[in-house]
Amino acid sequence: MRDHGFTLLEVLVALAVLGLSLGVLTGVFSVALDRLHEARMRSRTLELAQTLLLQAETAQTDAPYSGRDGAVRWQVAQTPYGSDEDRKSWRARPFAVAVTVAWQDHGRERSVALQGLHLVALP
Repeated sequence: MRDHGFTLLEVLVALAVLGLSLGVLTGVFSVALDRLHEARMRSRTLELAQTLLLQAETAQTDAPYSGRDGAVRWQVAQTPYGSDEDRKSWRARPFAVAVTVAWQDHGRERSVALQGLHLVALP
């Protein structure tokens, strides 16, 4: 007569399969969380870069500036656009605006850069 139940070997095999499955699932969730964090940071920094670009285009100054907000840092630079001859013939002073927002992600430098053209009306 055979007893009904599991042998020790069957229980050990089931626990090994369960352990391997949990290990794989933990790795998958870890990668998913890292990707989610990266996407959130990229979205946040892109939004910040767009805001800084708009602020630079409406600012009364053309001096470069930079700043920091926690782990995120940014730099805004404006340079004259076009040749001297072009600028003399135009009725506005054009400036190329470059915004760079950077952050550290797992020891790697990540950044988002946007560029635009800022026109300042001549008096």
